[in-house]
Amino acid sequence: MSSQRLQKTIIVLFHLLFMTVPFFFTWVNEELFEFPKMLLTYGFAVLIAGFWAGRMILERKPLVRRTVFDWPILFFVISQLLSTIFSIHPATSIMGYYTRFHGGLLSTFTYTLLFYALVSNFSKPALKRLWLTIFIAALGVTIYAIPEHFGHSPSCLLITKEFSVSCWVQDVKSRVFATFGQPNWLAAYTITLIPLGISLFAQTKKRWQQIIFSLTTITLFITLLFTQSRSGLIGFGASMIVFGAGLVWLQRQHKKKKSFFTKSLGLIGAIGVTLILVGSNFTPSISKIVKSNQPSPAPSQPAPVAVVNRLETGGTDSGEIRKIVWQGAINIWKRYPLLGSGVETFAYSYYQDRTLAHNLVSEWDFLYNKAHNELLNFLATTGIVGLGSYLLLLGWFGVISLRAILNLKNKINLKDRAILLSLLSGIIALSLSSFLGFSTVVVSILLFTSLGSTAILTASERVSPEAKTSSPSTAQIIQLTILTILVLFMTSKIFNVWKADREFAAGKSYINAGYANEGLEKLQAAIKLRPKEALFHDQLANAYSKVAVALEQQGQSDSSTQFEKAALEESALTLQLNPRHLNFYKSRTRILITLAAIDPSLLIQARETLVEAIKLAPTDAKLMYNLGLIEISSDQVETGIKTLEKTVEMKPNYEAARVALGKQYESQQQASLALEQYQYIYDHITQDNQEINQKITKLK
Repeated sequence: MSSQRLQKTIIVLFHLLFMTVPFFFTWVNEELFEFPKMLLTYGFAVLIAGFWAGRMILERKPLVRRTVFDWPILFFVISQLLSTIFSIHPATSIMGYYTRFHGGLLSTFTYTLLFYALVSNFSKPALKRLWLTIFIAALGVTIYAIPEHFGHSPSCLLITKEFSVSCWVQDVKSRVFATFGQPNWLAAYTITLIPLGISLFAQTKKRWQQIIFSLTTITLFITLLFTQSRSGLIGFGASMIVFGAGLVWLQRQHKKKKSFFTKSLGLIGAIGVTLILVGSNFTPSISKIVKSNQPSPAPSQPAPVAVVNRLETGGTDSGEIRKIVWQGAINIWKRYPLLGSGVETFAYSYYQDRTLAHNLVSEWDFLYNKAHNELLNFLATTGIVGLGSYLLLLGWFGVISLRAILNLKNKINLKDRAILLSLLSGIIALSLSSFLGFSTVVVSILLFTSLGSTAILTASERVSPEAKTSSPSTAQIIQLTILTILVLFMTSKIFNVWKADREFAAGKSYINAGYANEGLEKLQAAIKLRPKEALFHDQLANAYSKVAVALEQQGQSDSSTQFEKAALEESALTLQLNPRHLNFYKSRTRILITLAAIDPSLLIQARETLVEAIKLAPTDAKLMYNLGLIEISSDQVETGIKTLEKTVEMKPNYEAARVALGKQYESQQQASLALEQYQYIYDHITQDNQEINQKITKLK
């Protein structure tokens, strides 16, 4: 195969990458969306790297183009590498947090590889054909997303054979997410592409391409509105301000190019009309305005105003939760100022510096594996070095883009300037959106593709010499054979990661459904494929513990003892593989408490495990509560009461802890202290607990 054919294959693979990754999701994995997208991206990266390396072997020279982004990208990659080396858990930093993987060192290497493969194998004409493919795929995404708003999800048609939204727990009719998993993730995708769609529509001459670019741009905007993503709309608004200002400046410099600007303004106007018709979080639709101006019939009697406790209704404002998590991220940075706690270790390090205020929100016991702010996430996990290198990369992209857009002395034409402006506007939109969230696989690919596109458009034209088409030598054949074996090996490893997760998810489902034998087989198969994945061992340990208790209850003591031993071994191995994950300590505690039904002495180990967990999460009220219960169960009543007292100090609205504390006060003949706990529950938490209401009446 000639070098030219290999290059064409690389180009085809890039087209397939953009045609498949946005749509790729499964319903047989632990995580349905980001996990399969990341693995598919790894697969494409391996194939692209393989064919690219094949070109180098055939041409006997490195085929890596230098770009204006070489140094910023190098600094960024080095920062991620250093943060991984000094990480609190390097294995997580390398692979990424399970089951997302995006953000780990391997994903950074992958995006960087795709960037250099793009700039080294694509010409400007080939790049513009790639943009067309990106928008054809985007049109497919919008066709997938928009019906969800009207109660018809193609995903449900695939999963349950019903063209409805019944397969989703989320209210997908209110906030669509298509194949992206979350509305904000889909919104980030739309706002990154909309400015580019306007530019491509305005400069293309082929009618069918104009239809694709205009239709896709409008439907992307409709999809954005249907996501009801505030961060997406804020990012879109900012990008349109930048894009509009840039168009005005370009129009003044190119007054003769009226057609281009007329088309651009026409499509922007169509977006404005769509906004008026559909409405957004910030602007009502015209139909709502008309309805609001119509007089409504007077009610026959005034509606009662319900006075509710916010804690009862739940749902702390997301902005308040973000502030608390952001403060935790800053605290992590203070602890690890230079290189952070390690790439993708936020889920581990956050709980060490989690503020007490987090105990008072509705999502107080959720696991947070991201800071919900891309910049603070970089700061917490990669320190000032990582954040600085990331900002340098984005800032340098802005400088290069603006320099090319504003400098009339260079040889970049109007069309390319408009493309550069749209790419810059899209990345501004994405960056603002990520400020209130975090990046995902598809938008990260778009980010590095935007960098690559900018590098190609701003580079001076270079005519590559025709590669010789002579037959490969024996040495080259050997090298190509080794390369092929390596590519096949890496591809199989990626597939095994996916297969292991599928077995793991199936095992969990079987266990939860009561099919222990089938579940254990699946979990063991997952571990065989990935023996160092701590989560698999944790789940198997949990399953073993339940089987052990069930066998003991059936009188099969010998078999029960074997499963008890296996459960303890698997649980210990889990913590050996990952001693930083708080959930594994919680899981081991549950396992020990479960097995304590067979061997009560295991409560001592359960207490020791909770003590270790509290060292990792000193403000976690649930850990403190469980520690108090175990101490009381172990006849350390006085110590347990003190622990429960500390628990309600940490989380005053912790109903279960106050109930437990009140009962212990009663058992110690301290009626006034017990009444104080019950009265607090009635006054500040809930009045619907009948047991507490009866106790208050009795103690008064």
